[in-house]
Amino acid sequence: MSTAYSSKGTKVCVLKGSATATSLTPTAISKASPAVVTVASVTGLTVGDLVKFPSTTDPGYSGFAELADKTFAISKITTVGNTFELAGADTTTSTGALAATPSIAQYPSATSMLCLCLSSLAFNPESANSISTATFCDPSASIASQVVGAGTIDIGGYVDIADAGYKELIAAEADGKARSWRITLGNNQGYILFDGVLSSLSLDIPLDGAIAYSGTVTLSSRYRHLF
Repeated sequence: MSTAYSSKGTKVCVLKGSATATSLTPTAISKASPAVVTVASVTGLTVGDLVKFPSTTDPGYSGFAELADKTFAISKITTVGNTFELAGADTTTSTGALAATPSIAQYPSATSMLCLCLSSLAFNPESANSISTATFCDPSASIASQVVGAGTIDIGGYVDIADAGYKELIAAEADGKARSWRITLGNNQGYILFDGVLSSLSLDIPLDGAIAYSGTVTLSSRYRHLF
């Protein structure tokens, strides 16, 4: 029997456009769920930090295809042994082995991310579209498209020009660059991670009420719920 959990405590954070990664060199990666990474020192790491693994063709590839070209959140840090766990990373059945020169990009939450005071958040998965193959003989003919987008996420909040998060949203919409987003679900329900471009940001100015904004994040790939 499942238990319903409140969304209270949920935090939505976005990676700053100016964020600079710190390079970590793993000395071991376990074959487990969640995967455990060993480094020379865990000093400077905090739970919730984002870590990005290079793709299989990039310098610094870890040797584990299951982690390649993916972003994870650190879910646990152990000072004895200098290890950290990757929420949702499963290398249990991996046939990989640690590469000769692996590297991981770490983004410290305190300096690299800004958390937003949102009032709404909605996920919109995208379905396959139909491509018209209509002719005079069959005006309604169509075939299913093989291209399916990752979807969009709608966000909403209230305008506060003193809020660094609101300023970052304006910058994100202006530069059109993909950013990493992290949703920390309340009641220890894990993380939702995705990369996406804030493709629109609009204002709602009512006759009587709070000035609000709404925006749409176009996903670069499907969001992942990691726990």
